[in-house]
Amino acid sequence: MLVRYGIRPDDLASRERVVTQRISRMMHDQHKLPGFRWWSAFSGDWHVAVLFLDLVDPTEMVYGTPDPLDLTHPAVLGAGKELKIAVAKP
Repeated sequence: MLVRYGIRPDDLASRERVVTQRISRMMHDQHKLPGFRWWSAFSGDWHVAVLFLDLVDPTEMVYGTPDPLDLTHPAVLGAGKELKIAVAKP
């Protein structure tokens, strides 16, 4: 898909917002994709999902129950460990 859309992997994983916004704008404006997913610059195991609300039918979107996060939540602790960031004890 990267070759199809002319996207370099290092641009996609860039931490420079202007670079990733340019890619998003191209996917929206030129290719009219309702959304896409790419890997995080922090870890290839993490993904970012982007939806363009003007190209998605909101009646077809399904939401799950939110999982409130706090400093003891396993996802927060796992992210801190992965990023080597100490999570303060509440």
